[in-house]
Amino acid sequence: MKTIHDLDGICRCDRPPSDKCDECKIIESNKITLLWLDDMRDPFTGEWIAKYAPKFLLTVTTRIVWVKTYDEFRAWIVANGLPHMVAFDHDLGEDVAKAKVIKGMSKRQARKEKRLTFSGMDACEWLVDYCIDKAIEFPRWVVQSANPVGAKAISSLIINFIKHSEKHRNAPPL
Repeated sequence: MKTIHDLDGICRCDRPPSDKCDECKIIESNKITLLWLDDMRDPFTGEWIAKYAPKFLLTVTTRIVWVKTYDEFRAWIVANGLPHMVAFDHDLGEDVAKAKVIKGMSKRQARKEKRLTFSGMDACEWLVDYCIDKAIEFPRWVVQSANPVGAKAISSLIINFIKHSEKHRNAPPL
């Protein structure tokens, strides 16, 4: 099957992503990736990207990947490595809780079950551990959570990790 690449770099070879042509694979691998962790806010609608990550407004050289859960977040990074930037939401699972209430579960029970869902903070803690284990720098980041306490907690964790990493990186050998 012949591939046709327009000036915008879009492959017209009609193959599934896992079977793209070599040219497409090169184009994809050179894109700057934003990993958008949010269960509710669709990064492709509204002004979310313009507000939180304006450099990632859809262009040929950028790619936005939307993951909605902690498990999807981990799986994407394990499979693809670190993205260039991560956008964190703190409160994950709101959509699941709302769906359970619609199906008849009490709001109180739905809130209890939502608390068992991993949060954006859990994802951030995992990413810090991942960076430590791999001895790599934390990617660029932003927090787009509507929860100010959760947003502050994520920001504080990342800032402290980066400070700690820089301190140890610049320390003289023993």
